[in-house]
Amino acid sequence: MLRNTLMHDQLSLLDALVLLELCFGYLFSVLSLFGYRTRLFGKVYISIIGTYIRLFLAAAICGYSVWFWFEGAEHLNQGDCGAPVMFFFAKVHVLGWIRFLWRVVACFCALYFCTVFLAGFIAFLVWVGALAYTAFTSTAGFREEWRHFWDVARAGDEKAAEVADKTKARRAYNLLSIVNLLFIPWSIVSIELTINWNHLTGVTGSAGMKGSGQLIPALIGIGGFLRIIWIMITNSMDAKKKISDAVNPTPDTTGDNKLESQDTLSPISPSLNRAKTIAFKLNGQLLVDILSLSFLMRLFEKKTGLKEARGDRSAQDNSEDAAGAAGAVKPTDGVTSPVVEVSEKPSGGNNSPS
Repeated sequence: MLRNTLMHDQLSLLDALVLLELCFGYLFSVLSLFGYRTRLFGKVYISIIGTYIRLFLAAAICGYSVWFWFEGAEHLNQGDCGAPVMFFFAKVHVLGWIRFLWRVVACFCALYFCTVFLAGFIAFLVWVGALAYTAFTSTAGFREEWRHFWDVARAGDEKAAEVADKTKARRAYNLLSIVNLLFIPWSIVSIELTINWNHLTGVTGSAGMKGSGQLIPALIGIGGFLRIIWIMITNSMDAKKKISDAVNPTPDTTGDNKLESQDTLSPISPSLNRAKTIAFKLNGQLLVDILSLSFLMRLFEKKTGLKEARGDRSAQDNSEDAAGAAGAVKPTDGVTSPVVEVSEKPSGGNNSPS
């Protein structure tokens, strides 16, 4: 589109106008930068890289719009019919008062999207610089940082959902969703009336499908159609998985409790084999935790001397008991030995252990 714009003979003013209406309709209706847009099933988590790509696309569209309304509307080829008309609640001329309004809108949108994109791009350069510094200091550290970088880049902003749950943010989100929803029919009506009022015929023209005015909408339509097919396939697979999980429910386990290949359904009892495997893993993990805790307690006692103090205290208590009772076992080597309890029974004036 930019190449054909510079070559004024290949892109007319009407082509550029229709393409801008199409791009702005996409930008303010279904293009989502952070996952909050017109959707039936709430927020979609978009990766950081995906957000940067969308910001770059939005900034490019707004930048081209600024150039169009300030310079392109006057210098592009207007054809034999002169300046075209467009829809804005009525039939208005492109070079009339509507041009000033769209200049303000284009500048505001370009300022917002370009600022956000530049901030993200600077953050990206800083992160790449940190990776380059790590590469010169430690190879292992560079590999670890690089892996962490891609994990973060592919991850979505899950904390953004918490902000949208607040009252004021929820109201703003609902208002923006209504605006985005209304922009869809607005774009359709604006594009169709612009084509109809300017009596646009022979759409392919002499350049055929090579022109930007025909090629870009065709690519957008093909991409949208393929995306719909892909969504239908993935939704069908998810529906089949939900039905399978409803018929044969499986516990939601993670980590060491993750089901393995041997946890298949048994023909006799569907849940017996799985329950035994999970119980075995849980009991094994509990045993390991107990042994580890016992080892740490022994190590702690050895370092702090609690074991010796406990042995001396037990020896003192046992010596006091042994002074008044027979059959008590004395502690040896600082280790407390079990004490045999004795009871006194009157039997011929002598005390005998029971």
